Amino acid sequence: MSLILVTGNHTAAQDVPQPSADVVTAPVVEGQPVAFVTEGSDAGNVLPWGAIQYTTGPGYGYRDGFSTLLGFIPILQSDVGILFGDLRGTLNNDALLSSNVGAGYRYYNPDRDRIWGANVFWDYRNGDHHDFNQVGFGFESLGQFWDARCNVYLVAGRDRAETFTFFDNPVFVQHFIQLDRVSVGESAMSGFDAEVGIPLSCAWGLKAYIGTYNFQAPGSSQAWGVKTRLEERLTDNLSLNLSYANDQVFGNSVIFQAAWRFGGGRAKRGSSHCDTYARRADHIDRNEQIVVTDQPQVSHELAIDPATGKPVFVEHVRNNAPAGGDGTFEHPLNTLAPAAPLGGPRAIILVYKGDGTSTGMDTGIVLQNGQRLLGDSRSYTFASQAGVLLLPNKQTGMPTITNDGPPAVTLANGNEVAGLRIGDTTTGVLPFFSISSPGSVNSANIHDNIITAQSVAISMDNGATGNWIIANNTLSGSGWGISGTLFGGSLVATITGNTINNPAGAATGIEFHIENDAQATFHIVGNSILATGNGIEISSQQTTVTNATIVNNTITAGANLNDIELFSIDTAVLTAAVTGNTLNGSGATSNGLLAESFNASTLNLALHGNKSVGNNKGYDLLQFNTSTFNLERDADGTFPPTSSNTGTFTFFGTINNVPFGSYQP
Repeated sequence: MSLILVTGNHTAAQDVPQPSADVVTAPVVEGQPVAFVTEGSDAGNVLPWGAIQYTTGPGYGYRDGFSTLLGFIPILQSDVGILFGDLRGTLNNDALLSSNVGAGYRYYNPDRDRIWGANVFWDYRNGDHHDFNQVGFGFESLGQFWDARCNVYLVAGRDRAETFTFFDNPVFVQHFIQLDRVSVGESAMSGFDAEVGIPLSCAWGLKAYIGTYNFQAPGSSQAWGVKTRLEERLTDNLSLNLSYANDQVFGNSVIFQAAWRFGGGRAKRGSSHCDTYARRADHIDRNEQIVVTDQPQVSHELAIDPATGKPVFVEHVRNNAPAGGDGTFEHPLNTLAPAAPLGGPRAIILVYKGDGTSTGMDTGIVLQNGQRLLGDSRSYTFASQAGVLLLPNKQTGMPTITNDGPPAVTLANGNEVAGLRIGDTTTGVLPFFSISSPGSVNSANIHDNIITAQSVAISMDNGATGNWIIANNTLSGSGWGISGTLFGGSLVATITGNTINNPAGAATGIEFHIENDAQATFHIVGNSILATGNGIEISSQQTTVTNATIVNNTITAGANLNDIELFSIDTAVLTAAVTGNTLNGSGATSNGLLAESFNASTLNLALHGNKSVGNNKGYDLLQFNTSTFNLERDADGTFPPTSSNTGTFTFFGTINNVPFGSYQP
């Protein structure tokens, strides 16, 4: 037997639940509390209860469905009031996503048969990438004929956390390149929700609600929305909810929720059928998840050159621009020569097609270290703090530059020259050297140009060093295509995909002389050479060490000359892998390949898969003096390697038979 203390004077039958047959009432004294004594039960007290709830997703502020464990813990209660705790934990894939710790108070007004309540919560959410906290306040009014509730959510602590950053949309601004810095993060949103509802059928526990909500965060659109829901309480323990919400941030949401409650005692009986007093033990309807949105933020910053830590600098040149330009994107220079000194080391010099002529572009340019001379005829990349990005040029076409005699382009260390027509074939104004290295130039990248010269299209004389790339150029004129004399240092040159056509002048397509103590490595691959002199010529002299890979080239030398010519002299060491080439020379004294070793030098040769067509001799190999000449046999052991090569072999001197694979690239 237990005792229930009623703290007010509630004698009307409709005010409070009447004691059942097993309840014995104590004598009532005017103005004194009334005590109900119930045999063997706690029918008037709300007992703790728990629940398991599942909510589908996505909803506003969250993506995936989740499960919630709920606990309702009465702390103090009387016949008209109850102070309670509310604990919730949200789970997804066995991980705690959020938790809610709250307390509430509900007061039952017997005169109006209505409950008034207030609550406060501390909410925590582990978002997709970051954690957030908020404080919540709620107010509710529950009755037999209508309900109303409102909840307020205030983010506590940080409301935004950055997840990742990327850069986009490079554009030219003055001398610089501006980038959009896009910061993608999660933002927790403060706001409120409110709803009112009415029962559709108390017998079936069916109610309908309509409401609104608003959530907002700095830098995001406000999520003003409307929501409706149907609540079906099949029993006092089982409830189902179907809701719909719409706003301009999260769009449309259709959400289903199911909950099963256990515990709570007999005091909650009738709560599913509009018994207001029994609803003291109802759970608090509120948004259990902190509302989080993905939030990109865009700011602008200049592209930074990683090598210098300074902004990437661009000098703009267009020969039909108005006079007085300063080289900015908005006011380009209309002459080429001043661009290099104005831009300074590592500047990008972007040359637009302009009017397509060499007007203003006909006095050459002397580059500074690290500068890139780029014609606006193709796409390019540039290095920045964001990694490698596309240069935002619009590809207006290939500009024409030239010089009457002196070099059109004079190189410095680390230059790139690309996308240009060098040499004006329309006016006949051609440079003697189209691209020239006046001294020991360290590294260059020359690609995708159309070059016409009086003497040499690309000159690497005077000791080129470092890494050189010469690729996908069309070289023509009455002289050499590519020529270099190296006096020292180390060079790695990759010469690939070029078309060399010098129909006059008895000049060589590609020619290198390595002297003194220089060390050189050549990768000459996939070029097409039509020459009036030799096709490719490499000589290694004195104490030099040279390695050459000559692969998959199509070569037609001048009449009675050599498609490929290799020399080792003095004590030099020349190692060459010559494979897969088509050698189309002609004449009574022509050779597909002529290789000679002199003095005390060493010539190591791998010769496989070549076709010598039309030459008098396919492969003429000569060893002189005390030199050493080593020749690989074929993979099947054939020596000389006639099984893989087309064309005749002739030997002079001692040609050593060495295993296949000794000198393969």
